Amino acid sequence: MFITELMQTIDNQVQDYTFNAYHALVNDNIASIRLLVAMYFMFIGYQYLFADKPIFKLSLLQQILLVSFCYFAATHWSVYALLIYDLATAIPDQIAVTLVSVVPNIPHQASGIELLEYLWFSGLDIAATIWGAISISAIHQGLMALGVLIMTLFLVGYGLLIISLAKMIMAIGLSLAPLFIILYMFKTTQSLSIGWLRVIIIAMMKQIIIFAMIAMVYAIAFDTTDDMLKQESLDMIDVSSFLLLLFISCGLFLSASRIATLIGGYYAKK
Repeated sequence: MFITELMQTIDNQVQDYTFNAYHALVNDNIASIRLLVAMYFMFIGYQYLFADKPIFKLSLLQQILLVSFCYFAATHWSVYALLIYDLATAIPDQIAVTLVSVVPNIPHQASGIELLEYLWFSGLDIAATIWGAISISAIHQGLMALGVLIMTLFLVGYGLLIISLAKMIMAIGLSLAPLFIILYMFKTTQSLSIGWLRVIIIAMMKQIIIFAMIAMVYAIAFDTTDDMLKQESLDMIDVSSFLLLLFISCGLFLSASRIATLIGGYYAKK
């Protein structure tokens, strides 16, 4: 299916980009990273030998553990993938599968992208049914069928846009990990690392929120139309109620980025 194949292509491309960019940054900056680690240990030695007040608030063991984590995560892909990359990329998809599993009449192991595809084809079927309804005038048939098509296209298109952008933003952020992880060692640059991590979390939350919305919209607006479509004739009230549900769903999708940003911990400034 087109949507699933498109998203699989995007996943493969961003994964390759992140892997290659990570290694390129490590190879070009390994000397600087090791120098920063050496400077950190110099500060530790100075603190314990000469400083009246501690430079670092952490204990010696905590400092060693922090430096070890930052160094190996910033320079070794296997460590980085295990502790950060795999979690960041897998969690949204795993949550999507869980959310889809509660939607009636959908395969239990379907992904969020597959549900988005089901939503698209369901919209086409409903538009075709409305177009062929014998109890609605021709003008109303055309307008209502067109309304279903437009709003279904918006839901699917906007959902794909949010998911794709979130994946690309997360790929860019994850590829810069060697720089931002090593900066977390120093108090003066920790805010940069925290800001970097916040961007990753918000990109994850955008995917999770939009998958949750897709599951809810499908369960409420599309799955509940089964009885309506089984009727021999449709009336204006049934079709109008469905169009109203679609309109509300469009507004819900528009709030996805805002909700993800709020959950991420700060307000986006216009």
